Order: sequence, then C-alpha cells, then structure tokens
Amino acid sequence: VLRDHANEEAHLEIFTNVLLKNPLYYGIYLGAGDGGFFEVINLNTSEAARKKLHALPTDRWLIITVRPGENGGVRHYRYLDENLQVRLSRSEPTDFDVHSRPWYLSASASDDVQYTEPYIFAQLGAPGRTLSKRLRDSGTVVAIDMTMATISEFLSEPTISKYGDVYLFTADGQVMASSLNP
Repeated sequence: VLRDHANEEAHLEIFTNVLLKNPLYYGIYLGAGDGGFFEVINLNTSEAARKKLHALPTDRWLIITVRPGENGGVRHYRYLDENLQVRLSRSEPTDFDVHSRPWYLSASASDDVQYTEPYIFAQLGAPGRTLSKRLRDSGTVVAIDMTMATISEFLSEPTISKYGDVYLFTADGQVMASSLNP
C-alpha cells in the first residue's frame, strides 16, 4: 500500500492510526522517487506546532503534499478535524525537493533504518530527529519525525526518570534531550 504513493486515503488511515498510538511522533511521511511527498502531522503534539502551522483548536491533523512540476512544485495543505473532515485547503508554490533531503538520501542508499542528527524541522522551526527507511525494491522512503521537546517530555515521565535524571547525547557529547527540560 505504501509503495502506491497515489493512494492517499490508505496512507492517511495508516498514518493517523500510527500517530494515535505513538504520541512521540510529530509526523509520518512518504518521499517518492518521482519527487512526490505526502505527510500527516499530529497537531496535538504541541501547542507550538499548532500555532506555527496556523491550525485552529478543532484541527486534529495537517496533511502536506508536494507535487513536482515542470515550473516548480506545488505544496498543498489540508487541515482536518478528528473525523478526517477537511476544514481548510490551501496551496502555494514550492522549491521543495524530496531528493535533496538528508533523510531521503540516507535511506535511499541503504537497506537499514536511518536516523538523522537533530536538525530544525522546516515546517515547525523546532529541533527534532527523523527515522527513515526505503521501501524494498522501490524509490519510496517512509519517514517519522520526532521533536526533541516530545522526546524530553517522554524522558521526564515518572516511569522513565523515577530514580534520576535521564539524558540523550549525540555521538560528540551534545545533549539532545533531557528529563529535566521538557
């Protein structure tokens, strides 16, 4: 189902179910070999996400799609409620190229799951990490974003940090997330 990047209804159902079960995930998306892009964002991840993405309190999900074209791409935004009903749609030109994104490049060149170093998410303007994996025998990559803020919130839960402080470090010793700083 995921290889057929035109099947957005099926992707929406799968992605919203995964996001509901995993509150650490900010968004899930597909980058296709033809340059197409489909993303579902969990607007309940944080109020900062809701504000930055211009979502109303009744908006539950944001779908972002990019369709490449001869004269540049078009980015479409669809704001959905909890019943997956569209409240607002809008479009804008974009120079977004899925093939230039680090998560796409690393996953395309490997059969293993790839993890990015923390970086600033373009839509959100907040730091996070991406896990990505190329779908077998295809040019399509599926990816999951997690913000560092939601990771820190998770680490601060009593079941995780009950007996002390918890830190996640980068390979060079930088603190990525901490139970002290949700």
